[in-house]
Amino acid sequence: QSDMKNLETVMAANQPDDIREATENLGKASEVFAARRMDRSIQKALQGVSLSQLESDVAEESTP
Repeated sequence: QSDMKNLETVMAANQPDDIREATENLGKASEVFAARRMDRSIQKALQGVSLSQLESDVAEESTP
């Protein structure tokens, strides 16, 4: 949230270079957040699934 607040602050100052930098920082923070969320979703989806079952499911999906 601090990156979002920072972007709001620099937008009010109307300094293009500062806005660009703040936007890039917010983008980087968003990537980290999205990666963590995806990791948690994958972990939840695979919870209780054996490796052999996962391999079998993947093999079935890749067979035409």
